[in-house]
Amino acid sequence: DAIEAMHAEDLKTSLRAFEAENDDIGWLGLGLHNPRDGAVRFDLGRAAWVVLVVGSDAGPQSAPGAAQAMVDAIPPVRLAHLGLGALPAAAGSADWTGPPAELLVDEAAPHLVEVASAVAPVLSNPGHEVTATPVSRAEAARRKARGKSLSIEIVRPLGPTALNTLEALATVEDPARGRDVGRSPPRLSPGAPARSLTGLLRVGVIGEVRISGGIMPDLVLAKSAQGEGWDLGASFRRPPKRPG
Repeated sequence: DAIEAMHAEDLKTSLRAFEAENDDIGWLGLGLHNPRDGAVRFDLGRAAWVVLVVGSDAGPQSAPGAAQAMVDAIPPVRLAHLGLGALPAAAGSADWTGPPAELLVDEAAPHLVEVASAVAPVLSNPGHEVTATPVSRAEAARRKARGKSLSIEIVRPLGPTALNTLEALATVEDPARGRDVGRSPPRLSPGAPARSLTGLLRVGVIGEVRISGGIMPDLVLAKSAQGEGWDLGASFRRPPKRPG
């Protein structure tokens, strides 16, 4: 009859409650310390991408494609606990070469805060430190408009095609850039992965937000009609079997 959504303080909150049998969905796993009895895994696909956006005044690392090159050099083991989907092997250097910088992240999004906290130490090096800095969404937007920020952001797909993906990624860099892509769409390979579309952007795709984890078998989570993510309104609990 109803679905109640609650804010979690961190990624452990849901797993702790699921293992303790206080709720029936464990995001990203089957339990915090041990799998819950009877739980099964589910994965309804990608709901969004988590990206690094480099400000326009960041020197050489604001060049097109530089953000993705930096992200691609992050060792997957540093991000493995964050449930970001399959991550490629690291290649190249993840070092930030600009002056000491804040890595802005929405303070109201615990998952993104944990991503920022994992990414910042990897980018940092002596004299070029990067510090994860949770701020309000409005404050992050103000600093981003000044062009000197690094930020962790979420990008939701605009549709199922590679062009839809490119438009979404371009828009998080700059809404005007997204509109330009829509007006003059480039030729793209069907099904091109998001990481391959950032060569002309100041955006690096870190990983995916996936609708996955552990669930009790009497719950049915409906997959989105678009094929990725879920349809919350169509999800339901099976009624208990009547005796006899």
